[in-house]
Amino acid sequence: MDAADNTWREYLQHMCSSPAERERLAQQLGIHPLTLQRWITGISSPRLQNAEQLLRILPQEAHPSLNALFEHNSQATPVLQPTVPTEYIESQFIHEVLRARETIPDHLRCWTITRMVIQHALQAFDAEQIGMAITVVRCMPPWPDGAIHSLRESIGLGTPPWERDLEPHAIFLGIGSLAGYVTLTRRTQAIYDLRNETSLLPAYLTEHEVSAIASPLLYANRVAGCLLGSSIRPGLFSSPTITALFEHYAQLIALAFEPHEFYEVEQLHLQMMPSVQVQRRVLATFRRRVHDLMLRQRLSNTEAEPLIWREIEQELIQRALEEF
Repeated sequence: MDAADNTWREYLQHMCSSPAERERLAQQLGIHPLTLQRWITGISSPRLQNAEQLLRILPQEAHPSLNALFEHNSQATPVLQPTVPTEYIESQFIHEVLRARETIPDHLRCWTITRMVIQHALQAFDAEQIGMAITVVRCMPPWPDGAIHSLRESIGLGTPPWERDLEPHAIFLGIGSLAGYVTLTRRTQAIYDLRNETSLLPAYLTEHEVSAIASPLLYANRVAGCLLGSSIRPGLFSSPTITALFEHYAQLIALAFEPHEFYEVEQLHLQMMPSVQVQRRVLATFRRRVHDLMLRQRLSNTEAEPLIWREIEQELIQRALEEF
């Protein structure tokens, strides 16, 4: 096994950091975990069809060494590169978004445009459905003093192993998150491998997430939050082309917001948020709280929900102070 051959095997070994990860990756490739271990140790090498699957999983830095493996063996046929998204979104889709913005009623506009754009982005970044999630993260409304203390995930879609609809699993994010950092700085930031780079930039590491990117939602130099992407592939967002494309999708998402939903950066006083586990327990009470408030004060669902979101936000900030 020469040095070039080592490169892709080292990436593969890094991705199989635990027995559970090795089992998941083997299932994704349709092979036995023992076969995967043999590839890592150099006892055997993948067949051409397996290598094409690996190209969709391994970061681009590993592709030359994987191709070199086939250039020097009896199969002779080099592995085809997976489709890489271009930097730009096709004009026809941009036209569809602008048309939706012109014609959709106010109360449906944000939801409709956001889902349109996220669905299109998932197809561009993860056509093979290897595993990606894209979520819109919004600034919570200001407190009476005008300060914004947290962000909240809203509309989100994913490909397996994420669920299709991510909105029921939305959490609050604060100063200790990638979304919080990007919203405050108003600059796109990517993390190539969360298993190694969590000290570089704070981020919430969820079950499937290996790499992540966030891009701010901007209007007139004000910010409404960010577009957050997560992938099971390390290094997916290391390419400048991929980063630029993600920023363009964030710009389209921003068209779904009204001007008053963008805030001056001076209003952002983001607080720490408690762990995902703590949040899940509190958020599980949301629907019951809304129902109780509607009965108590004779409010509509539309009137009660913002009040309960604010109540939960305050509770989570307090729990974070106790947790940290």
